Amino acid sequence: MNPAAKPLVTALTYAGGLPFLACALAVVAGAKPLGLDPVAVLRAYSLVIAGFMAGAVWGVALPHAGRGLALIAISNVLALAVFFAALAPSVRLSLGVDLAAFLALLAVDGFAQKRGWLTPDYLRLRIRITALVAASLAVAWVAA
Repeated sequence: MNPAAKPLVTALTYAGGLPFLACALAVVAGAKPLGLDPVAVLRAYSLVIAGFMAGAVWGVALPHAGRGLALIAISNVLALAVFFAALAPSVRLSLGVDLAAFLALLAVDGFAQKRGWLTPDYLRLRIRITALVAASLAVAWVAA
């Protein structure tokens, strides 16, 4: 990771994880902050962030042409899975697909890091934030 960008990237990454945590806590508490259903907010936010993370894979994989094409295809499948899951009437199905997609996106980043396409410190950050996101989605899944 670019040393000049590291503080901003780290701050934005953790800030991006806070809505997952807040929604999970609201689901457990049975709260509806601002009158919003926290499960609906979590599903929508998961869709946005998973799409963002899947798109980020393109920027990592494209410079590596043939060796990165599979990652691009996988990222598209994951983004579409989260999209279709968001439309599903089953909350648990949707949250379960979201959880699986975030774990798969982390695995994609691990694959890219092993090839030197991502820095080890970025992967460590991704592992920490994915743990927070996965735990939040799992808690919401159980409580929903």
